[in-house]
Amino acid sequence: MHRLRQTAAALAAIVTFATVGTAAAAPTPGELKVGVVADISTLDPQLMTNITDASVSQNINEGLVRFKLGNFEIEPLLAKSWSVSQDGLTWTFELVDNATFHKGYGPLTADDVVFTFERLTGDALKAPNRRLIGSFASISATSPHAVEIKLSAPDPSLLVKLAQRATAIVSKKAVEEKGAGFALDPIGTGPYQFDSRVTGQSVLLVKNPDYWGTPATLDKVTYTPVPDSTTLQLAFEAGDLDMIPVEDSVKLAEYEANPELTVQAVPGLWTRFIGFKDTVAPFDNPKVREAITYAIDRENMVDNLFKGLSTLADGIFAPAVLHRTPVVKYSYDPEKAKALLVEAGLADGFSVDMMVPNTARFIDPATAVQADLAKVGIKINVVPVELNTFITTLSSEQGYPMYLLARGQDPTPDRVIGLWFLSSSIPTTNWARISDPEIDAWVKQGLSTMDEAVRADVFAKAQEKFFAYNGYYFIDHENSITVHHNWVKNFVNDARNSIRIDKVTIEP
Repeated sequence: MHRLRQTAAALAAIVTFATVGTAAAAPTPGELKVGVVADISTLDPQLMTNITDASVSQNINEGLVRFKLGNFEIEPLLAKSWSVSQDGLTWTFELVDNATFHKGYGPLTADDVVFTFERLTGDALKAPNRRLIGSFASISATSPHAVEIKLSAPDPSLLVKLAQRATAIVSKKAVEEKGAGFALDPIGTGPYQFDSRVTGQSVLLVKNPDYWGTPATLDKVTYTPVPDSTTLQLAFEAGDLDMIPVEDSVKLAEYEANPELTVQAVPGLWTRFIGFKDTVAPFDNPKVREAITYAIDRENMVDNLFKGLSTLADGIFAPAVLHRTPVVKYSYDPEKAKALLVEAGLADGFSVDMMVPNTARFIDPATAVQADLAKVGIKINVVPVELNTFITTLSSEQGYPMYLLARGQDPTPDRVIGLWFLSSSIPTTNWARISDPEIDAWVKQGLSTMDEAVRADVFAKAQEKFFAYNGYYFIDHENSITVHHNWVKNFVNDARNSIRIDKVTIEP
C-alpha cells in the first residue's frame, strides 16, 4: 500500500485528484483490500475485544451456528443439527463430518468443541467473554461428531450466544502446540486461513484450499489498519483500498453522490456513550454525573455532526435489540447543570482528561462534548488513545475516570446485559463499577428463564435502575455504514459492522 506512506505533499496531491474526480486505480483481480481503523490485537476468538479482531477472525474461525448473511436468523455451520430436551437443560449438537482445520491440523471432532468451551470458561485464559456460556454446567463428547451440553438453567439465547465470534471453535492440537502464539497465528476451519501479519501495516488471509463448505470466492484478503481517518479516506479514494467503514458525515454525503461507489448503511447494534468511573472523584458524586447530563446538547450532535451516521439514543440498547426499553431521557439545560455543580461543591467547575479511541468516530463527538461542558465550567482535555491500549486499560482495575466509547450489542440483550450490568463484571466490562444487588437479581432472573414476558419485565426494571445511576451518558445509536468501489460485488453489510467476505468477488 505505497500511498499510505506518502509524504504530506503527495497526500495533498491525492486530495486534489480525488476532488476533481480522477478515476481510482484499477482493482487487483481475486484480491479484496479492506481498510480498518485499528490493527488487530488477537485472532484468538476467545480473547477478542474489538471490532477489527472480530471482523478478521470471523473469516478464519467458525462456530457451531451463525447468523444468516444480512440478518439475525440462526443457521447451521459446524453443527448440522441440534435438539433440546423438554426441560431446556440438555442440548445435543451433531457436527458436520467433513470439516478440517487449516494447514493440516486435522479434522474437526467433538473433542475440539469440548476443548473450546472448557477453555473459554476456564480460569487460566480469563477470557473477556467467558460469561457468554456461563449457563453451561457440563459439556461432553457423546461420539466423534456429537456433543452434549448440559445447562445449569434454561438459556433462551443459547443459539445467539453460539453464533457469536467469541464462541468459534478452535483446534485443540493447534492451541496446545502454539500456546500464546496461537493469538497471532490462528488455526480455524473457515473459508480463509491466516497467512501473515506485518504489525501496524497489514493482515493477509488466503483462500483455504481444503475448505469443507462452499469454496471462498477470493484468492486473498488484505486488511490494512489506518487509524487516521483522512489517510484512510484518501487511500480508498485513490483505489488502494476497495472498502472502508464510513464515520464522517461529510464523506458519507460525498460517497453517496458518487456513482462509482456503493454505500451500504443499516441500523446498527452500537450505542455511543460517555462513561464515568463512579468510584473516583469527582464522579463519585451523583450530582456531578447528573450535571453532565444537562450540560451536553446531544441533539445538536446528531443533527449537525453525525448527519445520517446515527440516531438519537433513546435506550441503553440499540432499537434492534429484543427487550430493550426506551429509558434514556435527557434535557439540555446548562443552567441546571451549573446549579447541580454548585450543590456538589464545584461552583468553579473542574478539569479532567477524557480518554477516547484515536479515530474520528470518537474524537469528533468528544470535541463537541468538550465545547458543551466548557460552557458550564468543566474543562475537558480530550486524550486520543490507540484502540487496543484503550480497551486494555479501560478493562483493568485502573480504568479511566471519564471516556467516550461505543458498545456493540446482539439481537438479544443477554450477553451485553450480563457484561455491562452485573457487579461480577467489574472491572472488565462493567466499567462504571455499578454494583447493585437488585440489578444483579433481575438480570440473573432474566438470563435463566424461558418465559419471554418475565424476561421483558425484569430486563426493563434493570435498565431503568441502571440508567438512573448516570454511570453512562448515552449519546446515539450508530448506523453500520461501509462504502466500496463498484467493482466489489456480493458484499452484504450487517448491523454488527462485521465484514463477512466469503461470497465477495472483484469484477473490474
